[in-house]
Amino acid sequence: AAAAPPPPEALAPMSRSRVVGDFAYEVEGDAEADESADAAAARLVEAFSGGRDDDDDDDDAPDLDDAAYVKSLQALRLDETDIVKVTRKRTFSLKWAPRADRLLIASGDVDGRVGVWDVDEADGDKCVWALEGAHVRPVTAMAWRGASVYSGGYDSLIRACALDHAPLTSTVVADYEDADCDDLTHWCFGGAHVVWGAHKCGALSRHDTRQRADAKKVVIDAHGKKCAHVAVRPTDDRHVATSANDGRVVVWDSRKLNPKKPVSVFEATHAKSAHGCCWHPDGEVLGACSFGS
Repeated sequence: AAAAPPPPEALAPMSRSRVVGDFAYEVEGDAEADESADAAAARLVEAFSGGRDDDDDDDDAPDLDDAAYVKSLQALRLDETDIVKVTRKRTFSLKWAPRADRLLIASGDVDGRVGVWDVDEADGDKCVWALEGAHVRPVTAMAWRGASVYSGGYDSLIRACALDHAPLTSTVVADYEDADCDDLTHWCFGGAHVVWGAHKCGALSRHDTRQRADAKKVVIDAHGKKCAHVAVRPTDDRHVATSANDGRVVVWDSRKLNPKKPVSVFEATHAKSAHGCCWHPDGEVLGACSFGS
């Protein structure tokens, strides 16, 4: 007898088709409370739009000298209520909302899901929202701007979703599918309208969000191997740092970027892949990490 055919394989995230148009997230509701998707979305909008009551406001944080600050960090502990599963699979990126009244954290996972955690919500069943379907590959970086959370990664899309009203619609602000570069491995904002992208082929790209999402990008041959991270200097958005699998950490001046022969203003080399870089808020120090010692 002929062998039985093998069972159908599950569709892997990276083989799913990219969603390039507007996408309305359907938020998973609280199953135990029989909550609808619309009600869950409305709850997220309420959490984002509101803050803590005045009675809950913390006193102004005391000024600490260096020794006291180190001691306060050493005293930190994780409680069971401080841990929550925000997305289903391995977390690839995190970003907290820049606001003082409420702690909201967005995360992206390996399968392209986006999650939001309202850390100030004590109810463990109602503090997390899972948003999925807009990305089909790992979400490698996120950002908050105004009422919107931005997400982007290996499917070479950067998307924005406003959380202050329903429906929660995700819109593409940058599409690198037809750009002269490989997969988007990391990205960040630089100034009001500029997005800098790091790419698997080693390229650094620049996109103006006032243009069409698929508009031609400025692409620079920055590294000989995968460009893993990009970071804009907080005090001068003309300075852009990149780190890559060739071990180099480089600072570029956006005014001096020749696409084929870019000239750096600073460069350091690690013995192994440099997979991350980050500026101190004062813009005077650039930190980097690598697989080397």
